[in-house]
Formats: sequence, C-alpha cells, structure tokens
Amino acid sequence: MKALPISRSSHCKGAAFLVAFGTGTLTPPDARAIVPRVLLLEYLPDAKPLSDVDPSLITPSFMKSLIDTVDTFGPLGVVHDDLNPGNILFVPGDNPTRAVIIDFGSAILREEDPDEQWTEAVRFNNDPRGLKVALRMKLGMETVAELNDYLASHSAVV
Repeated sequence: MKALPISRSSHCKGAAFLVAFGTGTLTPPDARAIVPRVLLLEYLPDAKPLSDVDPSLITPSFMKSLIDTVDTFGPLGVVHDDLNPGNILFVPGDNPTRAVIIDFGSAILREEDPDEQWTEAVRFNNDPRGLKVALRMKLGMETVAELNDYLASHSAVV
C-alpha cells in the first residue's frame, strides 16, 4: 500500500492523499463511447444524490462550497459536462457532512487549447450555472436569481 500526495499546489486547499490498493488495466466487455483514462474509487457509505436528499439538509454553506468547487473546474482545465442531480452526492444522506461531485466520464480536459478557445468551452458548458439550476430546482425556487438572493441573504454570497 502506498500513500501518494495528489496535490500540494497553492490553488488547492488543505492536503489530499490517495491510498492506492492496486492498479490494473480496464478492459470493458463492450465498445464504449468513452473510455476513462483513470478511475478513482471511494466508498461513500449511505450517500444520497441531490435528487433524493431532504432539501432542508442542503444548507447555504453546502451550496456555497459546491458552487466554489465547480467554479474552479474551468480554471483548472476541466469541464464536467454532466453535472446533474444524480452526480452530486451528500454523505451520509440523512445527515450530510460533505458533498461529493462524481462521474467525470463525459468531462472535457484542456489540452493545448488557446486561452480564448478554452474560455469559450468553459462558458458554453457552464458547469456553475448547471449546478445552480439543479440546486434551485431541488429547493423549489423558480429562478437562479432567486437562489442567488437566498444565498446572499444567508451570507453565502456567490
């Protein structure tokens, strides 16, 4: 077993460590449109997707943390491209202490794109807006502006 530091870059908060229990080659049994380059597995006991979690448990601080996280995807060279309520998990589901974004299988990774081309790709896919739409729908709000007002009134300005 080997613990590997994932990142100690200044743009990452805290320290993260990956414990690798094994490695191997993924050979899917059928042809796939997307073949993942890397699979990262974590056991999330009692996780519930946004679609199934009690709305009263989705606090402004959870929302702000999720929005801040998704806001960093583009500048870090990633567009999720499938941010839907099933890909946002709350752990444990009945009394969440954290939220986890999963399923980067459709993600777009920046390669040699010029800055203006990448900025356009990030703007077009707009992961932060997709997240806000999912949150406002779960909370029964009519517009993203209503969600922004709610967050602002709870000192979770985004």
